[in-house]
Amino acid sequence: MSDEKMWSVSPSGEQFAIPLKNEYIVEKERIRALVDQARTEGKEIVVVMGVGFVGAVMAAIVADTVDAAGKPSKFVIGCQRPSQRSYWKIPMLNRGESPVKAEDRKLTRLFHDVSAIRKHSPHPTSEVL
Repeated sequence: MSDEKMWSVSPSGEQFAIPLKNEYIVEKERIRALVDQARTEGKEIVVVMGVGFVGAVMAAIVADTVDAAGKPSKFVIGCQRPSQRSYWKIPMLNRGESPVKAEDRKLTRLFHDVSAIRKHSPHPTSEVL
């Protein structure tokens, strides 16, 4: 990746700046802190590679998992390669919007709920592993 800003465009036409390589360090540290906190809380860490049609839904379902006491039991990191074609999914997930459009309103609500309480953390690269 060059030092020149590149853009990813969602199907609706919204543009998102693709992070530069040097920006990954800050994001990696943010994820590390979230993972450390989740481990302290006894949560299992789950990584979903690719947050497209299948991965985004799977990440949301796993992130919504609770233990016997009704507390969230998983912390999910969704990874998507930072390409012009697909990066837009990460910022959409970060603001609680599904990158997958479905007629089922429960799915839309699930993405909003999961994002609102930060049970998952979308990330643009697998470097967080």
